[in-house]
Amino acid sequence: MIRLPVLLATALLSASPALAREGEAVRPVKIAVVDSGIARTPLLAPLVVAEYDMAAVFRERPAFKPVHDHGTEVATVIAREARAPIQIYSLRIDTPGKCVKSDPVCSFLDTNMVAAIDKAVELGVDVINLSIGGEPTPAMKEAIVAASAKGIKVAIAAGNRPGEPRLKDLARAGGRNVWLVGAVDEKADPCAFSAAPRNPDRVGYQFVWRRGAKVETQDMEGKPVKATGTSFSTPFVTAEIASKIAIVRGR
Repeated sequence: MIRLPVLLATALLSASPALAREGEAVRPVKIAVVDSGIARTPLLAPLVVAEYDMAAVFRERPAFKPVHDHGTEVATVIAREARAPIQIYSLRIDTPGKCVKSDPVCSFLDTNMVAAIDKAVELGVDVINLSIGGEPTPAMKEAIVAASAKGIKVAIAAGNRPGEPRLKDLARAGGRNVWLVGAVDEKADPCAFSAAPRNPDRVGYQFVWRRGAKVETQDMEGKPVKATGTSFSTPFVTAEIASKIAIVRGR
């Protein structure tokens, strides 16, 4: 397998998080995690400030009581990797009636996804972390374009289906504020399951690689686990974006 460098696509993310000025009061970077909900584990409790249930038929579900680990695992990576003060907003979009054993994240209805992106814009977040379990839709593209137009950065999991990313049109439409994230293993080799363009330099959108195999994180109970998938590559980029935003704010 060809060894690929793990590089970011734009100058926005080129600065090292270590450049952040320690001890300075920097306005927290607001991050929306659009996923299956987030548990307030000891690590995440101080960081997760609110949860919104965007699955319209499940409005009465208690906040911070997810039925799947996925969102908590994603948020944990962000919390661990960010070199910045952050606030995490959980936008829960899982629809339990659609769950199947082969998809532990459950199905993310496009209407829930669109509502969550719109809510993130309303909240004035700086970064949106997306794991999209279904196919892209025109409404989803419009929502991402609207978020990007507001200056919101969007990191999207490229998908765990080999070949051209099915979400490439979303990234292309969103422009310079949107990244698709593919998965590499601990040796920086592309994971066989990861979607990826044949030539990332000539696709008209931003594609980057991040570790997505056996990523160390925590489950809903705060117990250490390892997770695999492009969903777990994406929070590395989200954390880097947040770190860069904090650097700029601290100057």
